[in-house]
Parts: sequence; structure tokens; C-alpha cells
Amino acid sequence: MVTVVQKKPSVLAMFGKGLGEGIQEHVPKEIERRRLASSLKDIGDNPDLSPFQRFAALASAPGATPQIVQSGTELLKQQGLRNNMRRGQPAQGQAQRQEDPRVEAAMQQFDNRPRSKAALQSQEQPGENVPRESLGQEQIQPKNPLREEVKTYKPPTPQEFEDRLSSNWDRFPELTYPEVAQKTQQDFDRLSALPEAERAEDARLRDTQDRIKTSFDDTLQKKLHKDAAGTLKDVSGETQVNLLRGLERDIAKNGISEDDAVNKWTNKALDIAKAKTDLNKLMSGHGALTSFFKQDEFIEKLQNFQKIYRDADNLEEFYNLLSGTGMSPQARAQVAWPRSDSVKKLLKNHKPLGYFGQIENSKKLAMQIEDAFTRDDSFLAIAKNLKDIDPNFNERGFFQQLSDDADKLGLSPRQKRELAEGVSDLIPNWADTWFFPNSRGLNK
Repeated sequence: MVTVVQKKPSVLAMFGKGLGEGIQEHVPKEIERRRLASSLKDIGDNPDLSPFQRFAALASAPGATPQIVQSGTELLKQQGLRNNMRRGQPAQGQAQRQEDPRVEAAMQQFDNRPRSKAALQSQEQPGENVPRESLGQEQIQPKNPLREEVKTYKPPTPQEFEDRLSSNWDRFPELTYPEVAQKTQQDFDRLSALPEAERAEDARLRDTQDRIKTSFDDTLQKKLHKDAAGTLKDVSGETQVNLLRGLERDIAKNGISEDDAVNKWTNKALDIAKAKTDLNKLMSGHGALTSFFKQDEFIEKLQNFQKIYRDADNLEEFYNLLSGTGMSPQARAQVAWPRSDSVKKLLKNHKPLGYFGQIENSKKLAMQIEDAFTRDDSFLAIAKNLKDIDPNFNERGFFQQLSDDADKLGLSPRQKRELAEGVSDLIPNWADTWFFPNSRGLNK
């Protein structure tokens, strides 16, 4: 009997066999894993797939287990929601939002851009005073009390609810029907709460306005040692209203306290009252006699008074008070309103007009002024300046051209009244001649 002795495989052979079996078992799994990973990446990177297409692609991915399908569906849903939020509202969603002014108005509350031309102009205005005819400046309660946000909310009709639900489902296709219905109801709940919240905020701001106005009135009476009627004699109602507007903007824009703002702006009113008293003394009795013989000192005092009234943005009252000097309207305007830099430049470079064609040349000069003037300039003052420096300047032609172009110039109410005043009297005014001879005219 022959005994067959089996040769024991070598270590190297056993290693090679194990390696081969491992490769044979591992390579298909690795290939399947890579195919699954590639399929999942393609699904996630394709934003054009519908929710059903995403689910179908995920379910049919090689090697996708039920757990992978469930987890992947949830991840795709969350990714879709994030993408919707990043992209913003689709076209049909935008149309729906624009149809509902309440939503548009609510969203504008968080928009930092100016909402109107008037608001933009108010931001560009220098200084702290509020021009009387300006609109949209910063204030404690800048909102329209009849705006859409405060109107009584009407619950949606069944059709309106269905339309909004459909729109929301188009915007958020990853949501389920119950989730879309819940979101739609939440949208209408927020709209329902908006008017009440807006009205409550309006009431708070109105209370603040009333409290500040009361504090302003009480403080002004104490500083002047007079009652309300007495304060109106010293500080006109128009001036008090304008100072209050400046006070409000100071608080809204600069964030100072109510007490500091009231003290600051009542001090302005107090300066006006003192200036008014001093100006009346200057133009009457012994003061008038002294002023008559000390013209230079008189002009300097008037210029100081002008600064006080300008600080309260009430130069028109200063102009009216100057009637006690006996000056013509043109000379009073020359004292009351300083010329803007652009007008000063034009006056400085002006060359006297020729003797012939005075009316037409003065009309052309008026058109140059139209390109240079600001709403703070005075046409009466400019005409007085030109008359002082140019013997051939024709006031009638100048004002005729301004009147013809008035509708397109954007004039202030005061400037329109000046055009009605127009040409000066033919007879020279004694006060103009005495206080403002050509050599001393306020042309700077």
C-alpha cells in the first residue's frame, strides 16, 4: 500500500489564495459603493429634478437600501427647502406677493433704502433745522396713518386661501400637503396680527410726540416768564411749529434725550424772542436815531440778527420785521437772505451789460440765474445786487423771464411771492440810499 503524502502549501501560496479570495469578494462591493456614491451626488447636484424624480432616482440607485432611501429623501427635502430660501421667491410667488399690499408693506419695513424722493432729499439737506415746506424728514412718527398696514384685516375667502396654498406649494415643493396648509395658515395669521401691532406702535409714537410738545410749551413759558399767549407774541406760532419739527428730527436722527432736545430747542426760541425785542428797539426811538448816524454799526447788528433767525430757519419773519427800517422789499431781502455760493460766483464774474438790448440781455442774465439759484436764494436780493453793480440791468426783463419759467423751476412758496413783488419802485427809497449806497451794498 502506497501512502500518499500531501504536500503542505507554502505560506506564500496561502497568502496568495487569501488575497485572491479577498479581492474577488471586495472589488464588487467597492464598485457598487462607488456607483451608489456617484448616483447620490448626481441627484444632489441636479436642481432641475422634480421631487418625484429625485425620489425615483434615489430608489433606483445601485445598492440603495431602504434606510438609505428614507434618509436620503429627508436630506433632499431639507436641501430643497434651503435652496428655495437662497434663491428667493419664484416668479409666480412674486406676483402673488405684489397682489397683496399688506405683505409688500410689511417687507418694506425692513428695507433700508429711502422710499420716496422726498425722503431722499431730506437726508441730503444740511444742518439741523427743518425747512418749512420739506416733506419726509426724520421725525418721531413719519408714517402715514392711513397706510395699508393699519387697515382692518379681512380674513381670506376659501378661494383666496386655496390660491395662497397653491402658490406656497409651488414655492416649496418639498413640503407635504399638511405642512403647506400649516404654513399658509401661519401667513394669514401674521397678516391678521399686523394691523393691531402697527396701530399700537403708532399710538406709542403719538404719545411720545404729545409729551415732547407739552414739555416744549411748558419749558418755553418758564424761560420767557409768560403764558402761552405771551410766548406767541415773542415767538410766532410758525416759528414754534418749525422749532418743534427740528426738535423731533434731532431726537429721531441723533438719538439725544428728550430733556436735552427740549432745552436745546427752547433756547433757540429764547434767542429769537430776545432778538425780536432788540431789533424793535433798534428800529424805534433813540435806537433808530443812533442807527441813522451809524450806518456801519447798524448793518453789522442786522447781520448778527440775521444769523439768529437763520439758525431757527425763520428768515422770512426777519424780513417782515425789517419793514420798520423803511427799506424797500429788495433791500430787506438783501439783508435777510444770503446768496448761495453758486449765485455769489455768478455775481462776482458779472460784466456790466451794454446800453443797447438791456431787456433781452437782462432776460439772458435771468436764465443764468435759473441755472445757479437754490431754494434758499432770494430773487429780490439778487435783483438788488445786480442793480447796484450794473447801471444797465433791467429789472422788468429779469423778472419777466423768471415769471415765464416759474412753472419749471421748482420754486419755493416764498420765491413765488417774490416774483409777484417784482420790480422796485421808480422813486428811490431814502432808507436804501442812506443805509446801502452802491459802495456798501451787501453783494458778498
